[in-house]
Amino acid sequence: MKKYFSSPRLLKKIVSLSSIFFTVTSLSFLNASVANSQSTIGFYKQQNRPEVYLIYQRGFYCRVQNEDQMNAFGGFRLVSTRNLLNFSGRFTGDCGWPNGFFKLSNRPAVYRMFGTGFNVVPTGSPFFSLNLGNSYCRVRDEAQMNAYGGFGVVNFVSPSSDLGRGRRFRGVCPNP
Repeated sequence: MKKYFSSPRLLKKIVSLSSIFFTVTSLSFLNASVANSQSTIGFYKQQNRPEVYLIYQRGFYCRVQNEDQMNAFGGFRLVSTRNLLNFSGRFTGDCGWPNGFFKLSNRPAVYRMFGTGFNVVPTGSPFFSLNLGNSYCRVRDEAQMNAYGGFGVVNFVSPSSDLGRGRRFRGVCPNP
């Protein structure tokens, strides 16, 4: 028996067959992975997990920071729940905030998110538009906030929110 397994011809055959098996198995896994992956722009959540992810551009996705941010995007009704998430592409960390006015609940300053960046309405989804600009500024005072439309347009958000994520701070906001 020892002689049988030490035969060079047999070892070559086993190596050849194992590489074929590995290739077929890998391709099968790849096809299943691609077939089940989320690649359409939108919000996704795995059924047994609390995190929500946003595919904001083909090949790029981020994690929604908190409930307040999800509400700023339009609410949890936009989230597609899946048994298992399998993203393809590049994870870019926490998501940036959409354009608008935001105030951390534990600080007096109001920030204006603005500018151009992503402004995409996903195909087949009339419910939301990704309006992620590239700049933000601090509203100077109450008079300036009133000129921008008043405090009714301000979203109060969790102190853990990173409002400047993915944006450049421009200082005090210009008058409208």
